[in-house]
Amino acid sequence: MKKIDPMNVEQYIEKFQVHETLTEKNFSEIFSEIIKNAENFAIGPFFYFMPSYVDHKMRQISENITDMTPFSREEWLSKDFTFFSSAFHPDDLEYIVAAAAFTKDVYLNTDKLFRDKLRFNLYSRYKNKNEEYRWVLIQSWFYINSFNEIESVLYIFYDLSHLQITNMPLLSVIDFNNEEVQYYKHFEQKINKIDFQIPQITKREKEVLRLMAEGYTTPQISEKLFISYHTVQNHKKNLRRKTDTTTSSELIAFVIKYNILWI
Repeated sequence: MKKIDPMNVEQYIEKFQVHETLTEKNFSEIFSEIIKNAENFAIGPFFYFMPSYVDHKMRQISENITDMTPFSREEWLSKDFTFFSSAFHPDDLEYIVAAAAFTKDVYLNTDKLFRDKLRFNLYSRYKNKNEEYRWVLIQSWFYINSFNEIESVLYIFYDLSHLQITNMPLLSVIDFNNEEVQYYKHFEQKINKIDFQIPQITKREKEVLRLMAEGYTTPQISEKLFISYHTVQNHKKNLRRKTDTTTSSELIAFVIKYNILWI
C-alpha cells in the first residue's frame, strides 16, 4: 500500500464530489442505531455531527456539541461544514484530513459485503469549549448513495482527556473480516500490520469496561451494576486474561485501540 501524503481541506473537498440527489435524506434516522450504541458503550464524553457532501452543510449535530467544542450551535448549523477543521491542532490538521480521505477510499474500495466489518479510529488533538487542546478519538460511519458515493458521514468525537493520553497513533484500521489491524503512526512510516484475535467479551464485561473507561472504581461499578465487589473483580480479571493485559490502564488502552466495545 502506497504512502499517504498530507492533504489540505480544499483538496479533500475536491476529491469527494457528490452528485445532486433528488430526495432529502434523514441522516439522523439512518445513523440512529449507531448513535444508540455510542450512548450505551461510550468510553467517555462524546459529540457527533453529520455533514452532507452534496452541499457541504451540516444535517444534524448532537445536543451537547456547544459544550464540547469552541463553536456555537449557530456556527455549526449555518457555516460550511469544513469550518470545524480550524479547531484541530495545526500540527495535526493536514494529517487528519488525509487520514479521513484515506478511510473513505478504503471503504469505497471494499466489497459491499465486507464494509460493515471495517472500523476506523483516527486520533488527534481538538479544542474543547475553553479553547484547550485535548486528545480525541474520531470514529466514522458512511452513507453510500445510488452512485456509490459517500453522501454523508456520521463523525463521533470521543473526548479522551480523562485517560491522560500524551501520544497516540494517527490512524488504525480494524478489519474484522480478516482479524487484522493496520496502524499508521505517521505517513512517512511503513504500515504496521498485526493479526488480531477477536476476544469474546460478554455484555456484562462491556458494561464493566465502559464504567472503567469513565473512571469508576470497583466499589462504584459494583453499586451501579448491582453486583458484588468480588464479581466486579472477577470480571476485570477475566478481561485482562482475554486481552493479555496486566493493569487496568493497559486494559483501557486495549479497549480504545481495538474498538472492543463495538464488537
